[in-house]
Amino acid sequence: MAAAGRALSDAREVFGDVPRDADADHLVRRARRLVRQAALDEFAREGVSLVQLPEQWGRAELRRADVPGDAAFQEFVGEVLAAIDIAPSSLERDDALELLHAPSSTDPYGLSLEVAADLASFLLSRAWLMERGAFAASAEAGERTGDAANPPGVHGDGPGTDAAATVGLPTQDEFVAGHATHIRDEVRAALVRVVKVPLELKEARDKHRRIAERIAAGEKVDAEPQVKQTAPKARAARAGRLGSSGGTGTSSSGLPFGFGGGSASAGSGASGGSGGSGGSSDPGGSGDRTTTGSAWTGATTGGSSSGGSTSSGAPAGGGQDDGTEDGAPRRSIAEQVAALHGFATSETGRKTFEVMRTVGERAFDLYQQREASRDGGSGSGPAGGSRSKKRPPGA
Repeated sequence: MAAAGRALSDAREVFGDVPRDADADHLVRRARRLVRQAALDEFAREGVSLVQLPEQWGRAELRRADVPGDAAFQEFVGEVLAAIDIAPSSLERDDALELLHAPSSTDPYGLSLEVAADLASFLLSRAWLMERGAFAASAEAGERTGDAANPPGVHGDGPGTDAAATVGLPTQDEFVAGHATHIRDEVRAALVRVVKVPLELKEARDKHRRIAERIAAGEKVDAEPQVKQTAPKARAARAGRLGSSGGTGTSSSGLPFGFGGGSASAGSGASGGSGGSGGSSDPGGSGDRTTTGSAWTGATTGGSSSGGSTSSGAPAGGGQDDGTEDGAPRRSIAEQVAALHGFATSETGRKTFEVMRTVGERAFDLYQQREASRDGGSGSGPAGGSRSKKRPPGA
């Protein structure tokens, strides 16, 4: 199970859109989407010139043109499939990140086929490790319960391919090869589809023309946004894991410490004690305020810190987890407003506001009691006579 957890962590570091609770099938589907999109980008890059159609065309013209049966198109499909070399990967997490963001890996159209195949191999290899870990957990559960339907055979974090084969689990080579065949079939079907569906072909031609015109005009054309945004998402996911590791259990309000990507503390590395930050013993309920603030911060910033420090002690305005790429903000204002609205209308949000109101009422009651005690002793001495009388806000 430890190897399966590391495999998922590796995949999420490289592809930030992989869910935190993903299983092996999630990684397989992510690999399929990655290669399929790279093939469509390759068609927009080089394949559109193979489709010669009149200015006004539609579904009937595409059917009469029979582009899938054209020899040049079939040769193009064969070259695309030959470039998709998927095999068990030896890439480590940092190697995959460097490959994904290398200048030679992408152009304005998207990832190259070769890089997409390497990254798909990385994902499929991690998916096999997760599958193997799930099988090992099932086998161990069968041993504990004496269930003969769950035979033992896979334990620990070693290679274990021979033992896996004896109990029906495919080896890594078999697992990756099987999915590689399915991916190539999907790529072939996607390329045939794009020259048969008018809207998809129009999108590919428009993309090719748009990028070609900007390059001819001498403009700098950046890579596709989904490629550039992977690193900030991965860093945000990493920051969320670092924040959530600092505190476990729940506060007195019933909300978990580190909700929403980790509690933001004033320089402390982790949540501490029932107060949630710094072990404060404020009778006004600072622990509840800290937990509520971290929940609100997590909802609005997706795990980034407030007050200039994250739960891991890294500065919020810079460094590895600053959430920016080439100076661009990770989230637009509209996305933050949408996140705030979603949080405020959720059950957790309503509970958070209830906690905030309760804490405010407790603090105001303490304030009134303190002022009443001051008023009662104002005439007892010279210090009392010189103290100015304060009024609660809004009184």
